Amino acid sequence: MKVDVVILAGAENKGLLRECSDSDYEALIEIKGVPMVKYVVQAALGAELVERVAVVGPVDILRPYLEEVDILVNSKAQIVENISAGIKALQSDRNILILTSDIPLIQSDTIDFFINQCNTREADCYYPIISKEANQSRFPGTQRTYARLRDGVYTGGNIFSIHPRVVDEATDFMRKLVTWRKNPLKLSQVFGLKFIFKFITGRLTISELEKRVHKITGFSAAALVCEYPEIGFDVDKPSDLAFMEKYIGLRQVN
Repeated sequence: MKVDVVILAGAENKGLLRECSDSDYEALIEIKGVPMVKYVVQAALGAELVERVAVVGPVDILRPYLEEVDILVNSKAQIVENISAGIKALQSDRNILILTSDIPLIQSDTIDFFINQCNTREADCYYPIISKEANQSRFPGTQRTYARLRDGVYTGGNIFSIHPRVVDEATDFMRKLVTWRKNPLKLSQVFGLKFIFKFITGRLTISELEKRVHKITGFSAAALVCEYPEIGFDVDKPSDLAFMEKYIGLRQVN
């Protein structure tokens, strides 16, 4: 089954990457002379299982770079509102794939692989997790943030699939996850202190995590183990950007 895609490109360049580029938006920071968002857009457009692509960001600034995109939507201040705006613009009754614009290593076959994974299970929301072994094997020496579960050690991807019907209901939940993702005490208000303690001590399973999300939100969630570390390698600091410059340069040569 084909899906539509929303690419989030509205983040202002106010963080660590500012020392590398004076671009007003992170999506337009160039890698080998190409805006970062362009790599993600090209991967989405080239995927066999993608039908339409919408980009949420500063429309007037993005338009000259993304003429091939089906829909451009002006971004708002918060990421959750941008997700909602992109989904509403597509007016689809199927699951929609959400990607960030800072994963320039992603390729079309990776996107098709994840969509096919989603098609193997019935759920309202799908999220990929990548094993530490796969990440270190593909990109040795790189630093990522990992979580230890009973099933293994994983990092999360910068891509997920969600059905439009649950977006409005899940907005508050998603906002809290984004805001409190690095604060266990705050997250305990959402998931419960006992649940968070089990997570911190590495005794939580993937199945338990899925069931807890369902109990809190009322919608079904599936965490899918994906052996494509490119979807978890985002650019959020100068060392990431330097790695991308080197890696993409080598990929272009080969």
